[in-house]
Amino acid sequence: TCPALIQWGSKDEQVSREETETLYHNLGSTKKKLIVYPGARHENLLLHNSTLWESSVSNFLNASAMTQSPVNKQENHNSSKATTTPSVSSISGN
Repeated sequence: TCPALIQWGSKDEQVSREETETLYHNLGSTKKKLIVYPGARHENLLLHNSTLWESSVSNFLNASAMTQSPVNKQENHNSSKATTTPSVSSISGN
């Protein structure tokens, strides 16, 4: 499955929390992350909170790269089942 990162503003007037959570829960990936930007609207989240955006994207990409490395692929192949569970995060902004 493909890793997925969803970022959403808590004051988004165009996409509801319910729609965001439905999208998140319906993703087939077990490697997924939802980041909520408190106070953000339907806007450029990088401009709203660059610190949160940079850290969440960087952490997501680094975690995704680690799970896709040849060493980890071999380890996952040898295990009977992956035990990774999806996570939902709400991180306080400014």
